[in-house]
Amino acid sequence: MPLTAPASNTHHTPARVFLAVFVIAFGMLPGNPALADKAERVARGEYLVGLLACARCHTTGALSQNPREGMFLAGSDVGIAYTRYIEGENPGVVFPPNLTSDADTGLGNWSTPEIVRAIREGIDKHGVQQVSVMPWAGYAYLEDDDAVSIANYLQSLPPIKHRVPKKVKPGDPSKYDYVRFGIYHFKAAPN
Repeated sequence: MPLTAPASNTHHTPARVFLAVFVIAFGMLPGNPALADKAERVARGEYLVGLLACARCHTTGALSQNPREGMFLAGSDVGIAYTRYIEGENPGVVFPPNLTSDADTGLGNWSTPEIVRAIREGIDKHGVQQVSVMPWAGYAYLEDDDAVSIANYLQSLPPIKHRVPKKVKPGDPSKYDYVRFGIYHFKAAPN
């Protein structure tokens, strides 16, 4: 039901005063460019995260075709082999991290520039280069607005507390399941 002016010339009804205070306090003026821009960035980020299939790796169970409900982008307990597999050798395994806003196990204490750097350069909050399982070399070509939009979307996710397993060094056995990408078996060409 739309607000209508009272029959008298007084426009300071309690409902109007409350609405004015709410709008001023929360910056929700119709057409507020800052609010629209932030909402548009988050929506664009959500679209890009879907397009880039981030949940495919960063959601527990998605790599094994069984995503766990309530764990969207909260990291994965199924790892990804990052070294070449040789029969009898245990490959190195990494576990896609929690991308939700959880301050302890996710991105809750990361700034927007830190998230953008991780997406584009594969460098974490502490300046450590990550293995190239995540295709950050390709994401380096994201437009500035798109990279910031992805960061804004990830920062808008509700926190889910989920600590992923630690990286497994090559040669050490993994206690967790993992997948391998890009395994090629070559046969020698006949003479």
